[in-house]
Amino acid sequence: MKKEIHPKYNHEVKVKCMCGKEYAINSTAASWPTLEMCSNCHPVYNSGAKIEKAARGRLQAYQEKMAKIAASQK
Repeated sequence: MKKEIHPKYNHEVKVKCMCGKEYAINSTAASWPTLEMCSNCHPVYNSGAKIEKAARGRLQAYQEKMAKIAASQK
């Protein structure tokens, strides 16, 4: 193998999420920009997806109810 062609491998690079949580990762990059989402604030990982899905179902039921009312008034 050729020497000095590989990038330097950094241990314990700090990554910060917009929610404020910090992670330490291993990377060839010296620093990372701020993340938009992590497992702490993503709805799929913290059961927010279930809440969002239930809210979407209630909205759809309300729209169907209003459509029936509008159709009956014609």
